[in-house]
Amino acid sequence: MGDSHRESIRLYAPHAHDIPIFGELGHGAAPVPSMRRFDAQDLVLQVGSFGPTLGATYGVGWIVNNRYRRDMMVSRLFYEERAGSVPIQEAVAEFVLGPGYDRLLRRYRETLGHNVRRGIVELSQILPQGAAVSRPDGGHTCWVRLPSNGSALDIARTVGEKGPLLVPGRVFSSQAMYDCFFSLDLSSAGSTDFDQLMAHLGPAIARFGGTQFDEIF
Repeated sequence: MGDSHRESIRLYAPHAHDIPIFGELGHGAAPVPSMRRFDAQDLVLQVGSFGPTLGATYGVGWIVNNRYRRDMMVSRLFYEERAGSVPIQEAVAEFVLGPGYDRLLRRYRETLGHNVRRGIVELSQILPQGAAVSRPDGGHTCWVRLPSNGSALDIARTVGEKGPLLVPGRVFSSQAMYDCFFSLDLSSAGSTDFDQLMAHLGPAIARFGGTQFDEIF
């Protein structure tokens, strides 16, 4: 997401409620700026997780937002301490502050970036002419725009549980729009499992991917 789009979201924020932004692992040439860079009113609630790097077993994440600092402290006092998660949080915090976490994070970013770039190459080989793929500098998800007569919903239905993690664009619209868009998880690209999943996605795109599109995404 470019700076101009981030600024547009920030300008929209006063007309909405709070805007949660999930922290992503950057793996591009330049650091990915936070949405909080454009936030002078503390409207952005930045959320992240240690799940990708430390594993989901710990169930620990992080939130950055001064406006809700008091509410979050109260929540921790009444809920998390009773659940016994405080020792786990303290152990994770101690590890994160040391040099080991930086090395782990750097390796994970390199691996994730490699997988995403490889996944985009493989995905491009099965898309119809004129389709477009985003090239994210962070996270593990890319967006695909099919020709206007393509149906991401039909592709998702055809692939079902056999294919990769694919989310049709309609899910993000209250008016059933964006049917020619879908997001795709590329974090496991290059693995045997991913190759097998792509084998199911290819025929589904060939059938419902549409044709003819001349804009650049």
